[in-house]
This record gives sequence, structure tokens and C-alpha cells, in this order.
Amino acid sequence: MTGVPLNELYFEWLYSKVADPGFEEGGLTHWQLLRALFETEFVSVAGRDEDRAMDGKELRIEFVAEKNLRGVPEEWIKFGCSMLEMMVALACRLEFLADCTVHYWFWNHLVENLGLRHFTDEFELPLEDVDSATTRVIFRNYGPDGVGGFFPLRYPYRDQSELELWGQLSDYLEEIRRIG
Repeated sequence: MTGVPLNELYFEWLYSKVADPGFEEGGLTHWQLLRALFETEFVSVAGRDEDRAMDGKELRIEFVAEKNLRGVPEEWIKFGCSMLEMMVALACRLEFLADCTVHYWFWNHLVENLGLRHFTDEFELPLEDVDSATTRVIFRNYGPDGVGGFFPLRYPYRDQSELELWGQLSDYLEEIRRIG
């Protein structure tokens, strides 16, 4: 391995899944936002959201294999899932289920729907906004229409705040397919 700490290499790899790490214009980069999401643990509190955490942790295995790393501590693979990992994994699932790219789903839906899209590196990131958004998602502190979460609906037929994320994602994709 290089002299760069494993977590930093991994964070840069995650960043590259949704943004260009070589791009340097602060008004169009999101290092602060993604770092804050990386440093926030995703906690499963509803239904089978533990599956979303497992998807996020599986990115570590993909990273280790892709980078051909040896001697990675097993406890590093097993520690809790970050919000960034869960969101990247969710965007990967969306790419598979509904075409478009991981980048598109991550920025135009997940980050946008949380109200965090405008946080670029051009300005100091107000961490309380990121904390508020991530807490809202984790603890389902949004309305039955899902507004304030990842998957807001125009015409909800069930309370989104009571569903696991996979159920919300399914309803969201169904509404997109139905009404565009």
C-alpha cells in the first residue's frame, strides 16, 4: 500500500464514483460535502435498512479488490456504514434498476432531494445543514409524502416515513415511470 491512510484512499475512491477527483474548480467540487457524509454513520432504524448498510459496506470489498490491496484489517471491512457509502450504493442500485448513471442518481435525486446539491467547495460548508439532512433521513423526520428524504412523492399512497428505504425507492421509481 502507499503511504496514504486506507480511509483516505477509500474516501477518494468513493468520491470518484460520483465526481471527478481531478477537477479543481471549487464552485464545482464537493469534497467538503462528501467528507461530511463519509464521516456520518448511517444507522438502520427502519425495517430492513440494514440491507442498505450492507450494500454500503460491500463497496469496501469492491475497493480492496479493485485496488488489489493486501493486508486490509478485517475490522476495517466490518465497521459501521457511512451515509456516503450507503448513498453511493443506493445510487448503484438505482443505476441497475432504472438506467442512467450512478452520478445522475446520486446528484440529481439523492443529494438534490436532501437539499444539499448547492453545497460546493467554493464556500464553507454549514455542517448543521448536513447533520439536519442526514438525521432527517435516518430517523424518518419527514412527512408521509417523503419530502425531506431521498424519495419525495407527488402522490403517495402510503406513509413514506414508515417505510424502509427500499420501499420508498420502489414507490419513487414507480411514480417516475407512471407520471415522469
